[in-house]
Amino acid sequence: MQCSRHVLLTWVLAASLLAACGTRDENRASREARRQFHAVMEGKLRQLDRGIASRAYAAEDSAHVAALRKQQRTLQGQLDEMADASDQRWLSLKESLETEYRDLREQYAAIDRTSSDTSARMEPDTMGTSGSMQTN
Repeated sequence: MQCSRHVLLTWVLAASLLAACGTRDENRASREARRQFHAVMEGKLRQLDRGIASRAYAAEDSAHVAALRKQQRTLQGQLDEMADASDQRWLSLKESLETEYRDLREQYAAIDRTSSDTSARMEPDTMGTSGSMQTN
């Protein structure tokens, strides 16, 4: 009887240790996923910042650029807040940040397209393709 208790206790202890190791591995993977997300999002925000900075020189875009910069600062703040968030809060912030980043990126793209369209209309036609085509 005494021997079977020791065996049972040994099995329980071994199972507990294995469960703890599994939890540590999950925590390590979770921390790595957080670091990776943070690094990728930082890179995306830097890239967007360069694009916004290039638009800042166009006077007609100044109000749009100011709004984009404000949203970008908000996203950066949320990204910084994620570092200390609980797992549940982190997932919520991640979803929110991804959605808001997509919205910001689409707003930037819309401004960029509008500016490109305006520039294209203002540039002279150097290829001689404007006007009506003649058919023979």
